Amino acid sequence: FHQIKKPFTGLSVEYPILALKALIHAAGQNEYPKREWEIFLSTECRGNDDVRFSAFTACMVSNLPDGPLAAFLHSATDWFSKAGILISSEFPDVYHKAITKFIDVILSHPSAARSALLPTKTNRDWVFESINAPAGHIANVLVNYPGLDELQEESGFPDEWLELAENLLSLQGAPRQHAIVIFSLHLNWLFHFEV
Repeated sequence: FHQIKKPFTGLSVEYPILALKALIHAAGQNEYPKREWEIFLSTECRGNDDVRFSAFTACMVSNLPDGPLAAFLHSATDWFSKAGILISSEFPDVYHKAITKFIDVILSHPSAARSALLPTKTNRDWVFESINAPAGHIANVLVNYPGLDELQEESGFPDEWLELAENLLSLQGAPRQHAIVIFSLHLNWLFHFEV
C-alpha cells in the first residue's frame, strides 16, 4: 500500500486550535502558507466548529494583510459562506469586519476573485459561476444577515446591511456580476422587505 499522509489536515481536524496557532505564528513571521490555510479552512476540517471558534477564526483571517489573503480568498470566502451564517447572530461585529475585509481584498486584488468555475467559449452559466466565486459567497452570506428573518413586510433593510450590500455591488467587473446574480436569485425576497 502507498499511503498518502496529510499531517496538517490531521492537525487541523484533531487539534484545530494548535493548527490555527501555527498559522498565526507563521503570520507573525510574515509567512502565509496558502496550502495550509486552504486545508485549515476546508469543509473537511472546519465543518463541525462551534460558533466561538468560527468567530475567532474569522477574526484571524480578517487581520491578515490583503495580499496574502488574496492568495486563498476563494477558500476563505467559501468557508465564511457557511461559518458566517452562524457567526452573524452571536458575533455581528466579527461578521461585519470579515465581510468588509473580503470586499476590500476583492477590490484591491480583483484577479483573486475569479470563480472556481471558468466560463467556456460557447456557454456561460452565471449562476454556477457566481455560486463558486468569492463575491457570490459574500452575497450569499448577506442574504442570511442576522435579523433579516424578523423584518416586517416593507420595513426596509437595516443600514448595516445596505452598507455591506452597496459596497459589494460597487465592485467592478466579474465580482460585481457575481454579486448581482446571487442577489437576483432572491429578488422576491428583496422586494418583500424594501419599500
